[in-house]
Order: sequence, then C-alpha cells, then structure tokens
Amino acid sequence: MITILGLSIVIFAVVIGYRMENGNVALLLQLPEIIVISGAAIGGFMAAAPRRVIKSVVVGLKKIFAGTHYSKSDYLECLSLLGDIFNVVKRNGLMALDNDLVIPHESKMFNKYPTMVKNKYVMLFIVDTFKTLQASSISPFDIEQLLDSELQMRHECAVVPSRSVGTVADALPALGIVAAVLGVIVTMGKMNETPDVIGQSISVALTGTLLGVLLSYGFVGPLSRHLEHIADDEREFMNTIKIAITAFVSGMLPQVAMEFGRRVIPEDLRPTFEEVELAFDAIKKSSAY
Repeated sequence: MITILGLSIVIFAVVIGYRMENGNVALLLQLPEIIVISGAAIGGFMAAAPRRVIKSVVVGLKKIFAGTHYSKSDYLECLSLLGDIFNVVKRNGLMALDNDLVIPHESKMFNKYPTMVKNKYVMLFIVDTFKTLQASSISPFDIEQLLDSELQMRHECAVVPSRSVGTVADALPALGIVAAVLGVIVTMGKMNETPDVIGQSISVALTGTLLGVLLSYGFVGPLSRHLEHIADDEREFMNTIKIAITAFVSGMLPQVAMEFGRRVIPEDLRPTFEEVELAFDAIKKSSAY
C-alpha cells in the first residue's frame, strides 16, 4: 500500500506541477514514445537476464505490491518455534525431532507456528540444519561457518532482482533520448509544415526524454531499491535464526539461545525480553514431548 501511495504521489506531483504551468497533460500521453521506451527496456532486460532472474524479479515485484515484510510478530513466532525445538532437543535429544524433520508440514510442533510453516525457506533452513546436526558431530564453529556460507549465498541470490531492475532504471534515461532522437528525425521530415505542426512534433520528441528520466528516477529506480530492502530484511531474519541455533549448539540453555537471537533483531521489530520469556513459558507448558 505504501509503495502504491508513493508512486501515486510521484504522478500527482508531476502532473499538478505541469498543470500549474498551464501545460497540456494530453501531450504527455504519447503512445509511440511509451512503446519505444518500455519495449526497449523490457526487451533489453529479457536479453540480459536468464529465465531464473526474470522469474525472481516477478516474484520480487509481487512481494513489493503485496506488502510482504517481516513484522515483530513474525520474529516472536520464529523465536518461539526455535525455543520449542531447543526445548525438545534439550529434554530428549536430537533424535526426538525425527518425525518432525521428515515431514515438517505434518508436524504438530511446527504447525503451532503457521506463519513460519508457510515460509518455505525458513522451514528448509531450520530443517536442514537440524538434519545436519543429527547426521554428524559437527562443532559449533563449523555449524556457524556452514550457516554463514548459506546465508551469504542466499543474500547474493536475493539481491539479483534488485540489481537487474536497477540496470533497467539506469538505461531508461538513455532510452528516453533514443525516443527523443526518433522524434527529432520525424520532425526533420516536417520542415515544410507550418510552425504549429513542427512545434507539436518537437514537443512529442521531448516527451521521450521526459518519460525516460521520470520512469528511471520516479518509478523503476525506487522499485529496485525496494527489492534491495526486501533482500536485506530477509538476511536479518535468517541471521536471527542462525545466531539462536549457533548459541544453542554451543551449549546455551534454550531460553538463553532465544535471547541471543532476540538481541540481533532490528530494534523497531525486536520483541521485549518479557515477551520472549512469556513465549518460552508457554512452550514449556504446552510441550507434549
């Protein structure tokens, strides 16, 4: 919603400012210029990006307009899930997680945390980590190195859509010039026409430059930055999981490991110590393991 509001303000400000100078808004709606700029931008993007990148950009744009962001409740639910897992392992050992890890979506424990179950990557990260812990006597240092490597790889993949859209944003002003030059070429073929006709043709040509710059800095560029923020938010969320698991593997008590995770949550999204403590108390009371 905020993204749509921001883009609407861009349009509103440009149109209102133009109208205050007695500009004719209809002159800005030049379909040939729009086709040249948008078509060249989309075609260039498709030529430069493999299919997986195109797919990731589409998924990223859906996240932007769907308002998919991590909230304080998501962090608290994630810590509660980890605390539940830690509590089971502390009481009954890693092998007590066998049934939960084999079919996570049918696990009674995991299904107490529906938001986390719906997040495929979070579930995969947690499940694979504890399967690794079950399969080998890996040291806390090594598990931290493993998780760091995965998160770094994941973040590199997550910022690819932002970089790709950013490249398109950088190209748009130049494509606007291309559209303007084409308009000038058309104008040169009308030199025998009246000044009104020539002036109209020149205004159409200049619209190409305007649209290229406006699309770059008012629309596509900000969307690229938003995609980068989404990737950063995901890295922060996954880092919370990594820190908590690493602390637990290092020998910390479940509640203390949860606190390690809580401390690296961004301040505006961080649950209080009391909220996490209450969540862990609820886990201990409801645990059937």
